[in-house]
Amino acid sequence: MEVIHTTSLCKKYRGKTAVDHINMSVEQGAIYGFIGRNGAGKSTTLKLLCGLAKPTAGEIQVFGTTLKNDVVRKRIGILIENPGIYPNFTAYENMKIKAKYLGLVDYDVKTKKLLDLFHLSAQTKKKVKQFSMGMKQRLGIAMALLGNPDLLILDEPINGLDPEGILEIRQMLKQFNEENQITMIISSHILGELSKIATHYGIIKDGQLIQQISAKELESRCHDYIHLKTPDPKRAAVTLEEALNIHHYEIRPNGEIRIYDHCENHLISKALLDQEIIVEEFFLHQQDLEHYFLDLMEGGE
Repeated sequence: MEVIHTTSLCKKYRGKTAVDHINMSVEQGAIYGFIGRNGAGKSTTLKLLCGLAKPTAGEIQVFGTTLKNDVVRKRIGILIENPGIYPNFTAYENMKIKAKYLGLVDYDVKTKKLLDLFHLSAQTKKKVKQFSMGMKQRLGIAMALLGNPDLLILDEPINGLDPEGILEIRQMLKQFNEENQITMIISSHILGELSKIATHYGIIKDGQLIQQISAKELESRCHDYIHLKTPDPKRAAVTLEEALNIHHYEIRPNGEIRIYDHCENHLISKALLDQEIIVEEFFLHQQDLEHYFLDLMEGGE
């Protein structure tokens, strides 16, 4: 079942296109990692998905209906850009205001449980304006979870967190997803962390969703390869084919050759040495989400 489905979703600001005909699909229970460079349109897309911005064109379906439905909007937990908090109130007071907005009656127990879970329960008298950036982020996530949402939309949720805090948030989000089947859309620049919890990915470039891919499919595409750099890549390629029967390779810019066929390193170096071909760089490269993303940004496939 699709929780989110968009059709040719567009958003323009003063004639400039920020989101360009996006067709996005997010399945129920997925943790959807939303990836793109700064200015690619991530935050704008997330704002459109939760009703904080109005589309210029296109359609959005959430839980099979439109965002005009108040019941649907209350099923969505949001943290986009900065937590919507009152700086002169305490964490508990901010949670109480959000709970009343959501129409929660038994908010006290739920509020205290979340504050404790996010290590904020000790800050009973401290005003939020005295919080560190990481503490504000934790409060923002806690507020997003207050109404037991079925969909959680988080924009850079681990901003300002130390490594220990990042680990805690990652474990909490994974736990909420597994135990409560909360569907999540998470954007983050820390791709190594995102890859540890995401089940699916959407990659956006210049306002366009250039790829949607499952974590399993991504893993199958992230091939390890031998990186070879030489000032004479064409002659090196001929040597690889004729001397070692290597045909699964790719010549890249700046004299780089990526060898995907399995071959012993010493055989490759010997073959090139026999032909007096200069080797500037030579090592095994293990591809991950970050390198896959960078390749796409550079126009690779």
